[in-house]
Amino acid sequence: MVSTLPIKQFRFFLLFIFSALVITGLMPSAVGAEGVDVVIFTGLRGGGEFEDELTGAELKLKEAQTLGIVIDIPTKKGTYWEFYYSRQPTKITTNEPFSSGSLFDVDVDYLHFGGKTYINRENGTFLVGTIGATHFNPKTAGLDSETKFSLGLGTGIEFGGDSNIGLRLEGRAFGTFLDSSGAIFCGGSAGGCTIITTSSVFWQLELNVGLVFRF
Repeated sequence: MVSTLPIKQFRFFLLFIFSALVITGLMPSAVGAEGVDVVIFTGLRGGGEFEDELTGAELKLKEAQTLGIVIDIPTKKGTYWEFYYSRQPTKITTNEPFSSGSLFDVDVDYLHFGGKTYINRENGTFLVGTIGATHFNPKTAGLDSETKFSLGLGTGIEFGGDSNIGLRLEGRAFGTFLDSSGAIFCGGSAGGCTIITTSSVFWQLELNVGLVFRF
């Protein structure tokens, strides 16, 4: 069964917020006069397919709900520094005929830093671009977690830009770069790897809706 998001995971959110504020304090000359936006969101993430080089089986992450936080910090140029964190508890599934269809549960986290700029400030449309890390945390004993470099691009719209509380709708695409060896989810008593993929980039799409709190 896919793991839920326990309350203790919000400790990571607190650390995330603290780190964002510390970084902001290190670049005071770049921070503008507008307030900071904090977005608490949920959504749906899909995509993420592998082809196992050893068996030829198609493996993919099951579509599942996300939960996350965004912190947008204004600059004097009218753009925003953006800190982004999102978590998806999901499963890795397979199309092999004699398999149960599900291999194991895994949490997929994105921790990114980048920027946001408005396409049209009046109607609230915007673009975002980020870089950072993708963290795969398998929920099977003996398998190691994996952290890979990733890029993100997105667009969206915000409502209630003149108030302290607003609504944000957005879509994002993430590309995660895998090792040249293709090995992922390694460990266990045999010391081998569960998946040897032929892919070099792992793609996912995410649709989110969130509440915006402006300070």
